[in-house]
Amino acid sequence: MISEWFWERAFAGSPDVLGRSINLNDIPVTVIGVNPTGFTGAASTLPSEAPDVIVPISTPSAQAVAAATKDIPIVFSAVTDPLGANLVRDMHEPGGNVTGISDLSPVTTHLHLIEAITPGARTIGVLFNPLESNSHTLVYLMKKTAMGVNMTVVEAPARKPADVAAAAQGLVGKADVIFVPTDNTIVSALDTVVKVGVENGMPVYAGDIDAVKRGAIAAIGVDYYNVGRQAGNVVVRILKGEKPGKIPVTVAEKTNLYVNPTIAAEMGLTIPEDVLSQADEVVK
Repeated sequence: MISEWFWERAFAGSPDVLGRSINLNDIPVTVIGVNPTGFTGAASTLPSEAPDVIVPISTPSAQAVAAATKDIPIVFSAVTDPLGANLVRDMHEPGGNVTGISDLSPVTTHLHLIEAITPGARTIGVLFNPLESNSHTLVYLMKKTAMGVNMTVVEAPARKPADVAAAAQGLVGKADVIFVPTDNTIVSALDTVVKVGVENGMPVYAGDIDAVKRGAIAAIGVDYYNVGRQAGNVVVRILKGEKPGKIPVTVAEKTNLYVNPTIAAEMGLTIPEDVLSQADEVVK
């Protein structure tokens, strides 16, 4: 079983994924299904097995486990807003039995990237699902950070994938560029956003590097392999005797820059050489 998050990013939401073979750590496995967003599986029953540490991946899973036990150490991974999710009381001293790694998008770096590729852009249209708490956090941070670099953010909410195309179209004439955050609803309909970008000469940026392969011109995204290693290091500290409530929550250390000069040209842009030279991957 794969998560809806992975399905959207790795397979563009294709129904043909069932029965396909993929490699995990060089081991071939077959995809037999997709777990919907919010699915927590047996998370709430894990404490009954009395593990030494529980490592939930994603906000819903972490919340389910945290609600089920106040005694067993929990090290969450890939949670965007631990405070907003009520998982910890403080990022530096979490307290209780929970700590972990946040995959909060590097908002400031994204704005600098937009400025480097589209220096005349002053208004950023941000598509997001208002029902996703993580997206609210990202939009808030983008608006706050944009003020410091003489930019403004125009919100474009879409509650379901079918609403994304209209929300993107509504940004035409109101925004200079479009930004797609790590929002499952928006990412699932990315193709419709790219279509609006190409037809109207509006560059589409993203908070997820896999989106660049699907038509965004550039993205700076978290390296999730490294996030797993960071979480593993925290688990080791706990197994050696440290209390999770005393271990600070940290943000993903490593990010990657992906750019797509081909789609950028279709949107009327040329990605500067200095940006291309810094890219971890140039999608062609």
